[in-house]
Amino acid sequence: MENNDLASRLDKLEEKVKQIANATSKKPADHIIYKGKAALQFSLKAGQPKPIPGRDSLGRPREYVGTDKGVLFVVAAPADGEKSYNWKKKVTIGLNEHEISKLILAMKGHKQSFFHDRHMGNSDKQGKEVKRMDISPSPDEKALFVKIRENNNGNENVIPVVPISKEEAIGLIALLEGAIPKILGWD
Repeated sequence: MENNDLASRLDKLEEKVKQIANATSKKPADHIIYKGKAALQFSLKAGQPKPIPGRDSLGRPREYVGTDKGVLFVVAAPADGEKSYNWKKKVTIGLNEHEISKLILAMKGHKQSFFHDRHMGNSDKQGKEVKRMDISPSPDEKALFVKIRENNNGNENVIPVVPISKEEAIGLIALLEGAIPKILGWD
């Protein structure tokens, strides 16, 4: 009797995990801010349940446990004409949940910097593929300035500064706060 009750609860739990897996596998829409000299795109890759080999206490195969973390991509592209952007010259920075928290602070007007070195800790390649994003309030504090650049083996790609209005920042804060649970698979 006790094993049947436990088996029933495990079946319900497995069904819930499958529902969560299906819900998190849907890709959210991108959010893009277009400005005169450049555009910023925010793309979310949600966390995914990760399979593990093994069996539960009743000998049944286990399907999922834990989550492979997702990421928030911030993509910047320069304008190459009026209302036209060159996405081939884009710079992409992937942010984890801690960096998203820093981005939320930046959207609230606190100066923040993000530094990614693809080969950090590898003395031969360290510093050769570097991406940087700086966000600071405008002098009159009515907007935020986002500057993104990349240095790839001496080839520098600097995206023009993208101003973000207070209204756009408020919308981004709401999206970013919702992004953290999604990349951790908590939604």
